[in-house]
Amino acid sequence: MEQPNKPPINYLCTKVILQHMNFSLRTRVASSTMVALHKSTPVQIHNIIITPSKIVIDDYTTLNLSVVCIPKTGETSRYLRLKNKEGWNCDIDEYGFKDREFEKAVQDKQVECWEKQKEIMEMELKEDLKSSNSIFFEVIKNKYERSFGDYVFKLEMYNLKRAGQPSPYNRFIQLAVSSSNSYRRVEYTNYDETLSKSMDYLISKLFSLNNNTIRIGSIKVEKEGVNSLNSISPKINHNQFPVASITTVDSISGDLPIFQNTGIHIIENCTVKYGSIATRVHFRGSSCSTRNFHSLIESLKKNLIGKHLSIETNRSSPRWLSSIPNSVKGTILVDGNRITCYTVEDRKKQIEINCYYIPIPDSISQIHVEVHPIGHAIRN
Repeated sequence: MEQPNKPPINYLCTKVILQHMNFSLRTRVASSTMVALHKSTPVQIHNIIITPSKIVIDDYTTLNLSVVCIPKTGETSRYLRLKNKEGWNCDIDEYGFKDREFEKAVQDKQVECWEKQKEIMEMELKEDLKSSNSIFFEVIKNKYERSFGDYVFKLEMYNLKRAGQPSPYNRFIQLAVSSSNSYRRVEYTNYDETLSKSMDYLISKLFSLNNNTIRIGSIKVEKEGVNSLNSISPKINHNQFPVASITTVDSISGDLPIFQNTGIHIIENCTVKYGSIATRVHFRGSSCSTRNFHSLIESLKKNLIGKHLSIETNRSSPRWLSSIPNSVKGTILVDGNRITCYTVEDRKKQIEINCYYIPIPDSISQIHVEVHPIGHAIRN
């Protein structure tokens, strides 16, 4: 009897092994079979941190995107050799200036500052070299380049650009991959796109082109890195394996499908206001006024039962609660204890919004806001 076609046993074994392999190792294996399997086999990551130019996976692997400047001719200066190790973590023009940095240089009197710092560097470096042993010259020069080199470089580039002379450098995107066991690999590509678009491309290549192939425990996105969630969200199987926690720094944005089933959305360093579809939201290190808080209560009237927000606060028993418009004072059961709450009802939707304060000794206290079925809290 003719046997049906089956994958070879070594292929099946490899697929099983790949599911339990360290993510860093998976992405470094050069085998064509492994590369093909990586694109379809679910990836398991405990935690990932994303910034506009960097990805850190499981506190082990770091992928850093930056812009570097390479001389069109001649040797690379001491300053650029040191600078290019990390590169610029933002977009720059061909002279090394960030957006509108050149135009603002005169207005903000930066040119005078650069000239003064250059004079200080030349004078102090000369004195240090004169009084030091020659075996330390390279160390001393590197120290001064790290401290003053940026001023000198910008002054030189400013004079070139102002005079209409071409830049002596070509720009490249640098990808540095490193891990905690001292592994490091550096790759370069032409600077044809912005760092943001390069990051989107890196994510698509890193996590394969297939959707729903990643399982992640927690995600933290810092500053403008939140835009990268647009690229990573489709890659995550957030229905079957929801992310336990997502932290966004400097952004309240939380309207992607990935937020719908997440365990908790932590928002850091933002003004408190409604902006996340996550059921559980926590504001950390965020500013909140009475107006902000009352607007938040109004926004929550549109939400379903189960929505739960918490806000860290240094104030003891803030007045935000007692001054909530149309609220009724009562008590609510929290962890087996009855505590004071202020309730706002919406009888048309048969819901109530309960707000209460939890003091935490030797720590930052919290205000909680929860949406319950009407009648959950006891009125005084």
